[in-house]
Amino acid sequence: MPKFGSHILFAEQAMAKRPDLFPDTHGNALRLGAVGPDMTLFLLDPVTNPIVRKGLRQALSILQTLRTIKKELHSLVAVFDGPVDDLADWITGGLSTDLKSTLNTTIETLIETLKLGAAVGLGSVNVQNPLFNFVGSDGKFMSLAFIAELKNRGPTLLVESADNFGFPFRYFGHPQTDDGAWKQPEPIGDYSKWWWMDMLHYRRTGQFARELLLQATDSVQRSYARGYMSHVAGDICGHPFVNSLVGGPFRNHAYRHIVLESLADTWLWNQQGRGDILDARLDSQVRLSREEIESVSQLILGAMKSVYQDPELPSQLPNRYPDVEDLVGAHDLMTWYLELSTGGSIKRPSPPPGNIPDVVREMQALVSRNQPGKFPKPTGTGLEFIIAVLGWLLKGVVLLAMILTLPLALMARMAAAAPRWLLYFIHLAIYMIHSGIRTLLALMGWGYAGAEDFENFGFLEDWITASSEADGNTYPRETMPLPKPPFYWLIPPNLMANVEQPPTLASPIQGQVTPFWMLDPANKMEPDPAVLDALIRAADPAATVRIEQQLVASGSGGFGNAVDFTIALLDGSLPVPDLDLDGDRGFGYRPWEGPLGAERYL
Repeated sequence: MPKFGSHILFAEQAMAKRPDLFPDTHGNALRLGAVGPDMTLFLLDPVTNPIVRKGLRQALSILQTLRTIKKELHSLVAVFDGPVDDLADWITGGLSTDLKSTLNTTIETLIETLKLGAAVGLGSVNVQNPLFNFVGSDGKFMSLAFIAELKNRGPTLLVESADNFGFPFRYFGHPQTDDGAWKQPEPIGDYSKWWWMDMLHYRRTGQFARELLLQATDSVQRSYARGYMSHVAGDICGHPFVNSLVGGPFRNHAYRHIVLESLADTWLWNQQGRGDILDARLDSQVRLSREEIESVSQLILGAMKSVYQDPELPSQLPNRYPDVEDLVGAHDLMTWYLELSTGGSIKRPSPPPGNIPDVVREMQALVSRNQPGKFPKPTGTGLEFIIAVLGWLLKGVVLLAMILTLPLALMARMAAAAPRWLLYFIHLAIYMIHSGIRTLLALMGWGYAGAEDFENFGFLEDWITASSEADGNTYPRETMPLPKPPFYWLIPPNLMANVEQPPTLASPIQGQVTPFWMLDPANKMEPDPAVLDALIRAADPAATVRIEQQLVASGSGGFGNAVDFTIALLDGSLPVPDLDLDGDRGFGYRPWEGPLGAERYL
C-alpha cells in the first residue's frame, strides 16, 4: 500500500483542486480518513486476551498523558535553555554548540547501532558437535587446539537458521500468504482469522467507503469519510505502481512491499516540497481529540456492521467487530508509532564560518535571538506568566552580557575556528555512519529513510523507480522459494520466483516512473468512462485481463492519478468500485477467492 505520507498528499491535493467537494473540512479528520483502513492494523486483531487488550489501552493512555506532560515541560525548559546555550556559544566561540551537537549525533548513532543489531539478530538452535565426539573431551584422539574456532570446541554447536531472516515481518501478510512455517494461508471462504485490515482492503471495499459517506452526520465524520474515499482511490491508483516496483503482490512479497513503500513515501513527501518525512510529525496531522475519535469510531463501527456480516466476518476480536475503545486504542497506538517514526532526525552538520563576514553573521544571529522584545502579557496560568517574565528578564541579561563581552567574544570565535573545523569533520564522519545505519534499518523495514539519505546514497532512487510491465507476462511473481536467502526481500523477485499463471498486468505504467506517477497530472484517466465502467464491473478475471490488454494497446492510464480519481469518485463521475485495493492478482481486479488459475470474483 502507499504509506501514510502518500495518502495524506492524495487527500490534500484533491481538496486543493476541488475545494467544493470538501466543504467545512476538519483537516486532521480528513487526513486520518486518508490513512483509512491502515489504522485498523493497530487493532492488533490476534491479541485476543481481553485483559491484555485492556492493559494495552491503559498503557497507551498513560503514554498519552506522559507525552502531554513532557511537551509542557519541554516548552517551559526551552524558555531558559535557549538563552543559556546561546551565552555559552558566545563565550566559547561556538565550540559549546558544536560539541553538544556532535555528542547528540554520537548518542543517536549508538542507539541506531543497537537497533541494527536487534534487526539483524538471527534465531539459533543447538545441535550436537560431531568434532567434539571425534576429538573427545580430554583430547585423547586429537588436541582441541587443532579446532581453530573456539565456538566449535564445545559439545554443542550454535547453528544459525538458514530461513530465519525477516523476523518479525514474516508473521504478517495477506490472508493467502504462504510462507512455510512462518505463515500459512487461511482456508478459502474462512474469514475467522482475517484481520479487519484485510477485510477493508480485499472485501466490499467500495461499499464500505460509500457507507461511511452515507452515515456521516457532522463535519468531523464527513471529513473522515471523504478522506477515506481518497484512500480507496489512492490504493487503486497507487498499488499498481508499488506492485510494479516490487515485482510481485503483497500476498507473495509482503516484506519487500513494506520496505519499498517506505522508501517511496520518503521520496514523494520531499519531492512535493514537504521536507523530510522524518521531521513531518505525521502524528500531529492525524491525531483527533478524544471526543472526535470516539465520533469517528462510532461511524466506522456503524459502517462495518452494515457492510460486513456472516459468513464474511472475522472472529479474532472478542465481539468479532471492534468496539469504540478498540478503535480509539488503534488511533492512539498509530499516532504513537508516527510520533516515534516522524518526530525528528539527525541532520548533516553545517560547517563553521569560513571567513570574517560569516563570523559576524553568526554572532548577529545570536544577538537577534536574545532581544527580549515587548514585556509579556499576563496570559495563561499564573505560573506560565511568571515563567514568561523570567524568560524575558534572562534574555535581557544575556543580551547585556553579549554587548559587554563583544570584543572578547569576537577573539574567542576567531581562536575557535581551527578546533571547530576539526570537530566539524569528526561530526560529519559520525553523521555519515548514522545515515548509513539509518538507511540499512530502512532497508530492513525498521523505519523510514530520510531525505538526506537519498542524497547520500544515490542507489535508493533506483529502488523506487518502477518500469513498464506492459507485456503482461511478468506479473504476479510467486513467493521466493524456501528456504529464503539472507535479505531475500532486497532481491528482485524476477531473479528467483516464477510467474503465477495466468499472468496479468501489474499496472498501465509506460516506461520508467518514480512515485510521482501516483500524483502526476500527466497520468490521465482513461477518457472513455465505458471502458472503466466495464473494468469495474468485470464478470470474471478473464474479462478483467481482456480489458487490461485493451488499456495497454491504447496506451491508456487506466484510473489515472490518485488525485483525479478521488475527485471522480466524490463528484459521481465514476461509481465507487468494489476492487481489490492491493491489485493483488492484477490491475483492476475485483475481490476474488479460490485456487490460483481458477479464482473467481465474489
